[in-house]
Amino acid sequence: MNRSPPPNAPAKRPTPSGTSAPRPKATRMIDREQLEAASEAYYDYCGAAWSDLDPKAQTHYRTRMQLGLEAFVATIWRPISSVPHDGSAVLLFLYIEGRGDYIWLDRWDAQDRRWRLAPHGRPTHWAPIPPPPHP
Repeated sequence: MNRSPPPNAPAKRPTPSGTSAPRPKATRMIDREQLEAASEAYYDYCGAAWSDLDPKAQTHYRTRMQLGLEAFVATIWRPISSVPHDGSAVLLFLYIEGRGDYIWLDRWDAQDRRWRLAPHGRPTHWAPIPPPPHP
């Protein structure tokens, strides 16, 4: 069975000329504002004020936080073999040769033993749905 890598992994796919070209890189998921908020929250958790921290030390905290968040983002997509079959909504990933990447929201139908929205889809990876934003 030919399985494609998750969307954030580099892979090759044929071009119209028949040669292989790398897949485009995934969009960076952590922007500067999110990184700053995560760094401040972590430092606040440590019991100190972010604004009192030396700029060089702030840079150190940002670097550590970025490494941790990038590692988390890199593991968001999980092998389909580990998908829950309890009816939970999940994001599914599938690459179709000549058509591209597909990501969709679906639930496993335990009675029919198939995906509800894409019953014939053969996803290779899944990701949990993030919580909704807070108003």
